[in-house]
Parts: sequence; structure tokens; C-alpha cells
Amino acid sequence: MFSPDDGLAAASRWFDGDAGPGCDNLAVTKAELHELIDALPAGSLEGAGVFLRGIIEGPIDPDQTWFWTPAWQAGEREADRQLVDGQGVVHHGTEEFVAHLESSQADDAA
Repeated sequence: MFSPDDGLAAASRWFDGDAGPGCDNLAVTKAELHELIDALPAGSLEGAGVFLRGIIEGPIDPDQTWFWTPAWQAGEREADRQLVDGQGVVHHGTEEFVAHLESSQADDAA
């Protein structure tokens, strides 16, 4: 008999490690995927369905699924908070970005 704890165990195995491009530790079997789906909290099935359809039908590139891992999404949320708090710099073009890098390097050298 399946229990929600079984799905959480599968989720913890999937989420462990450094999620990023080329990581081998994100492999999951179809059985584990079913466990993850069974362990989804109420109200999250629609979002999971959208995500899975996006992988199957596009526009989510299966090689880019690392972007949707909890660790990466936590970093995205932190970056969004930093922008709201006025931290960081947004560049609106390559030239602006390179000029900022060059001025930062000059400041560091001084």
C-alpha cells in the first residue's frame, strides 16, 4: 500500500544534491515519478500537469528542467527579492553590461 511518506522519500531522493546542468543525480524512475505525483499537496496537480505537458509538448526543453528544481527556484526567488529591495544591477544591453564589468574591475584594481 502506498503512503504519502513513500512519495516524500522519493521526492527527497530526487531533490538531494546539487541541481544544475548535467547533474546525473536527478534521474527518476517512472515509479518514483508516480510516487511524487501521489505525494503532491492538494491544489498542486494543475501546476504539475502544466509543467509535465510543457516538457512533453514544449515549450520546456527537457535539458533545461534543472531550472525548475527547488534549489534553483529558491535562487530565482532570492534574486527577485534582491531586485525589489534595490540590490543588484539590471543591464539593458551587452554594451551596458560590459561597461559595468570594466568599471567594476577598474574599481577593484584601484
